[in-house]
Amino acid sequence: MLGRAKRQRSLFEAGHRQGHLLPVGSFYRFLNERGDEVAMDEDYTSCYCLENGRPSHPPSFMVKLMLLQSHDDVSEREAIDRATFDLRWKIALGLAAEEPCPASRSALQLFRVRLILHEKEAQPFLRSIQTCVEAGFLAKELLVAIDSSPLYGRGAMKDTYNLLGDGIAQLLRVLAPAVGSTLEALAVDLGLSRYFGSSIKASESVDWLDPDARRAFLQGLVRDGERLLAHTAVLDLSPDARTAVDSATDLLRKLIAQDIVTDDSDGKPALKRGLTPDRTISVADPEMRVGHKSQSQSFKGFKAHLVAESEGVIVAADVTSANMQDHQAALDLVHQAERNTQRAAPTALADGAYGSGATRSAFEQEARTLIAKLPRDHNRGLFTKHDFRVDLSNRTATCPAGHTVQMRDRRTENIFMWPAATCASCPLRSRCTSRDATRGRELTLTLHEELLQRARAQLAQPEVRSLLRRRVVVEHAIARLMNLGARKLPFFGKAKARFFLLQKAAVANLKLGVGRLHLRAVAFLARLLPRSPVPETLPYAGFWPAL
Repeated sequence: MLGRAKRQRSLFEAGHRQGHLLPVGSFYRFLNERGDEVAMDEDYTSCYCLENGRPSHPPSFMVKLMLLQSHDDVSEREAIDRATFDLRWKIALGLAAEEPCPASRSALQLFRVRLILHEKEAQPFLRSIQTCVEAGFLAKELLVAIDSSPLYGRGAMKDTYNLLGDGIAQLLRVLAPAVGSTLEALAVDLGLSRYFGSSIKASESVDWLDPDARRAFLQGLVRDGERLLAHTAVLDLSPDARTAVDSATDLLRKLIAQDIVTDDSDGKPALKRGLTPDRTISVADPEMRVGHKSQSQSFKGFKAHLVAESEGVIVAADVTSANMQDHQAALDLVHQAERNTQRAAPTALADGAYGSGATRSAFEQEARTLIAKLPRDHNRGLFTKHDFRVDLSNRTATCPAGHTVQMRDRRTENIFMWPAATCASCPLRSRCTSRDATRGRELTLTLHEELLQRARAQLAQPEVRSLLRRRVVVEHAIARLMNLGARKLPFFGKAKARFFLLQKAAVANLKLGVGRLHLRAVAFLARLLPRSPVPETLPYAGFWPAL
């Protein structure tokens, strides 16, 4: 049953007796004085039964406890210890100095799961935005900036051999209780005991310099995996057990399929050449992927996407797979920002990762403006499309040597082709194409080339370049999150990664708001009392809505 916090505050709270020790602008002091506006029990009624059962810990208390945990970047165990022994936490939570933390580590973990299952994990973040709106930080019409940043996953990234070994071990762990056996006994019965060492590669003596030995070892892994899958398929399991077993079975099947092919020469398993798109890299966290922020820098985990308005408040945040391209989430993030703030965001600023023609077209279809740098064109040192004069109205293109050809239409792109004879005698051929003499230069343009040309002309204007420089606010927002410890995830899975990011974003917004309110209050008092020093213990009361 939903537990509710007492509205009547106790005279024995640490905040009444020692609250003056906290400096103005302190996050702990803000939670003590204004925390009831950020964490409200009524926001979480859908997560609990309202008529019967034992009362839970008040959600408002648990939310403040989670915000403090995110602020100090500590574990659940450390959060409970600090709520028991740290005076700053006691002041923030409204506890008495000698009072222990009423919640336990398991209660905090279960509350997090409850929020995720009932889709309430964003509520503290939404409250932080509303707090900034009420304080007057957001304009009536938003100018937003979009960017992404890596989140490093907790699961270990492994090679194909260890992935297959982990997949087999994972299925055995799920299967053992489903068939009423111990893990050791089941592994012995199926002849799979070798999969429970430190790693399958460490438990086997293989000459890794010998291709035949490596392939024989791989074939043994595939054979064991397929034998376990066949054994699992014929078992008569209960519906609940079958759900868990099917999940582990599907994972093992995917691990085999993504990296293994059948050799045409002998029909036996062999390693696939090249990487499979959307490849699973960890059994501990199957949702992790490999992503790239540049051609030379990769990371494993997830990708955080943020939208910050022009004053720096984070108004939208989400987590996607690491291999998802930045621009794919851009429009959805702007929609989310508008829902979160109840304000229109007609103009968005972004970097070159969002500057493709398809992204600009999606924004234009909704009568929105996207100001973003154009993606760079690379052609291995040869002439790029910018060296050609393209006339879309007349459907012609002229090469640097002055030869003009007509456009040829395709379903997904437009193409210009110069005759091989023209290119063969051209003095600029070595700088234009590396094709053999039987083929001329080709120039391929997307169907959004007109949009890109307009964007290039727009970016040449000084006022647009000046506006684009304001995109730096989202980079500052990302820096604030990383200073709070958001880079490395403490959880497995995308759902918990999103919860983690939203908690950090809520804390970042509240800290930004507290700091700016303090500056406004100082400036206000300085105007009233220009010759008097501003007291260091300036309270927030009376300044929050007025300033």
